[in-house]
Amino acid sequence: MEDNHRSTESIINLLNGIRKDIVQRSPDKKVGSSPCVIVGKPLLALKHVQDIVDGEDVITLSYSNLMANSVRNNKDYKDGQKWMLIDEAFVDSTPDRRKVLISIIKSIEYARLNHYKDAIKELSRHLRLTDDHNGQKTALMFIKMMLNEYSDYCDKPLWEIYCKINGTGFFDIPKIRESKGNRAPSSNEEFYKNTIYTSIALHVKIAEDEIYIVQFIKQKVVNLIMYW
Repeated sequence: MEDNHRSTESIINLLNGIRKDIVQRSPDKKVGSSPCVIVGKPLLALKHVQDIVDGEDVITLSYSNLMANSVRNNKDYKDGQKWMLIDEAFVDSTPDRRKVLISIIKSIEYARLNHYKDAIKELSRHLRLTDDHNGQKTALMFIKMMLNEYSDYCDKPLWEIYCKINGTGFFDIPKIRESKGNRAPSSNEEFYKNTIYTSIALHVKIAEDEIYIVQFIKQKVVNLIMYW
């Protein structure tokens, strides 16, 4: 990206100093305050920025989907963790249940960013026979409910959302036979009971995620660049 129409000249000069293989320039010669570089763990750096602006909105741009979702959900990830789409990361040997759960998680995460059109499109294909609108009305109703109850399951194992989905009656998905007594749990049961929702949600690809973690506060300020 040689022509950078977004950043100020001072930010571009800093980026050119960090990366020697790409030289950017500002066609618009934008002027702004000097950038502040914060070196450290992304979530700690973000917390520091939030403390600085004291309640003002912070907007982040990220190099990778994994990083963007981590910052968005305030959920750390392991160093060196490989980025995989949720379709690869979601471990369930029952295809029908797997497809529905993946679509539900995608639709929830899309809707959290106000991408309701994408959210409804993703989910309604599993609900076409539930209303007179090819499932769109039911999808919107379900998504709204899941957003309202997000805090009830976001930091809990997938088993929580699996049970919640079964309780709605909207989806006819194969049940997971839960282990009892000395019976060993199946690999599916282990996955649902040991995988936290936000951990798997990190693998949902969001179309708007972009390059570099550059912080802008309502377009006016502190031009903060986090780099590590």
